[in-house]
Amino acid sequence: MRLSCNRAKGTWAAEPSGSGESGRFEFGALAVTRAFCPFPNMNERILADAKFVRSYLLVKCGVKCGDTSRIYV
Repeated sequence: MRLSCNRAKGTWAAEPSGSGESGRFEFGALAVTRAFCPFPNMNERILADAKFVRSYLLVKCGVKCGDTSRIYV
């Protein structure tokens, strides 16, 4: 996955619910490049928040995460 000017690689798992539009989602351990990125960048925030992602909901323009945070892929 691309994080600002860095990249992350690792495992993930998804299990759709009955409708297939939502379900469980989880990242495993992520290995990340450590290039110096110009400010502002979201690398550290995305990595810190990835461990809290537990579900997904498909919407027309991307993915809305379980709580109040949003990630678009």
